[in-house]
Amino acid sequence: MDEKDIARARKRAPTVMDVTPGTGTPRRWRLALAALIASVMVVAGLAAPAEAATPTRVTGVAVKATGSTSLRVTWRAVSGASSYVVAVSTKPGLSSPKKVTSTGTSARVTGLKKDVRYYVAVRAKAGSKSGARSAVVSTLTWKTRPAAPTGVHLTGVGVAKFKVAWSKAKRATLYQVVVYSDKAKKNVVLRTALSSRTGRLVDASAIKEGARYYYAVRAFNTRSTPGPYSKLYAVTTQAHQVKRATNIVVRPLTSSSLAVSWTKGALATGYTVSVSRTRDGAPFISKRTTSTSTTVTGVPRGVFFVNVTADRVRTTFAPARAVTAAPREPVPAGKHSSMKVGSYNVLRDSAERPFYKRVNAMADLISDLDVVGVQEATYGKVSKYDGTSTQYRPIELLARASGLTLGAGCSTHSEHVLYDDAKFDLVSCGSLKYTAGDERYAAWDRLRDTSGREVVVVSTHLTNGKTSADAALRLKQGTQLAAWLKRTFTDVPVVVAGDFNSWYGDGSSTPMEQVLKNVYYPSDLAAPSIINGQYASFHAWLPTGVRATRIDHILTSSRAVPGTFAVRRSSEKTAPSDHHPIWAVVDVY
Repeated sequence: MDEKDIARARKRAPTVMDVTPGTGTPRRWRLALAALIASVMVVAGLAAPAEAATPTRVTGVAVKATGSTSLRVTWRAVSGASSYVVAVSTKPGLSSPKKVTSTGTSARVTGLKKDVRYYVAVRAKAGSKSGARSAVVSTLTWKTRPAAPTGVHLTGVGVAKFKVAWSKAKRATLYQVVVYSDKAKKNVVLRTALSSRTGRLVDASAIKEGARYYYAVRAFNTRSTPGPYSKLYAVTTQAHQVKRATNIVVRPLTSSSLAVSWTKGALATGYTVSVSRTRDGAPFISKRTTSTSTTVTGVPRGVFFVNVTADRVRTTFAPARAVTAAPREPVPAGKHSSMKVGSYNVLRDSAERPFYKRVNAMADLISDLDVVGVQEATYGKVSKYDGTSTQYRPIELLARASGLTLGAGCSTHSEHVLYDDAKFDLVSCGSLKYTAGDERYAAWDRLRDTSGREVVVVSTHLTNGKTSADAALRLKQGTQLAAWLKRTFTDVPVVVAGDFNSWYGDGSSTPMEQVLKNVYYPSDLAAPSIINGQYASFHAWLPTGVRATRIDHILTSSRAVPGTFAVRRSSEKTAPSDHHPIWAVVDVY
């Protein structure tokens, strides 16, 4: 320190230099002296070193037992920490802990007791200062380790799965199958859930078809104590066979040909399209293709079953569910008139579902039709079930609500024909009573349109029931209907609309097929345009099935050619009847 430094130090402490000793207070002297000493130390570069900061609290502490007498603790590093102290105790409060020091972020603690729960916390240290204790975590040391499983063997191998069994291991309470993709066990594909059973079906999505895997079984003495693995074994899962084609759609092209298309079946290399007269009958037409569509020619008039069988290199086969089909009705030459004709089973009146409460909703579904065959709408009067004497005729109420006309005196039963009197005049009408089964009828109207063309529309409802005896009765009724149509209406086109309580393929023969023998055509199969053709017509207030097993049908004779067919599907939950209406646009020649 030279003279200039001393002079600057004197200026920083003028009070000390200017006061005569004994005239100031002792405190003032002490402050002045301290300031002078500090100034000299600063000038001389002799300042005291800064003291280390207290480390923050350790976080991310995790503990895991590594044996019956040891555990491993890990945590996140703390900035500025020089070491960490791990405290281990059998008490949650960490009284009388065993302590282990580590300079890293993990520590192994040994010399513990088996099957005991230990509580662990960690503190960070920086010099002489310690941070706050971490959150307390705990683990249970292992029990006595079980023996390795023996007698491991396969009990079954399937497509993308296999089943393995083994003998019970000593001290084992649980087992796990570990699957690897390689013999070196570097890549684990699957670890099954722990189970006490000595067998396991391994069929998780991670297991693929036609693949080779290596597996071993590991025993556990409770979940906390794993034992050694068994020997390593190998297995190759089976490959899938070809999958069937889906979404099969058959549409009529001409009066003797069908267009068939479908969605590719997995692994398929080819498809055989066959046509048979019954669902399980021998095909009379069969052709193979490698595409997902084809045209089948040489199809006669009638209803047939089309099947698509997928194959893989012609060795494995997967037939799809047969689909009903029919060729188009031949189109006559000359002019024609078009009409939109429907069929609707409106569900008879009952106290549970009074007709008058449902009539407006039903009318909305048929009001745009030109003609509709209605079933289960009684002509006889019914009560409103409201405690009054008010009565009404359901069919007349439906006619008024829909704006359609009920021919006077045409039917006094539950089957009727309603028509738009702005487009048609009633020529004649009548009914047929079936001789087989319960009291059932067919009602008919002969109508003349504004161009002078006439057409007969029949509404019918056959016996219901699911027994073979019921089916036999319907077949008799269908036979009677076909014979009556053939002898009664020889000079006019005919449309038959009704609830046949039967679908194509429902037995070896159906009542509809009896009618079709008279050179009639099924509009739901023969129309070139089909809307909602995948849906059934009966739903019983449940979601409509998509297998097209319709029990309501519209059949057309020659000179009545269907162009469009549709199922008028609405919300089943709120539907006014347990049937959906069906309709077809028919050209009358």
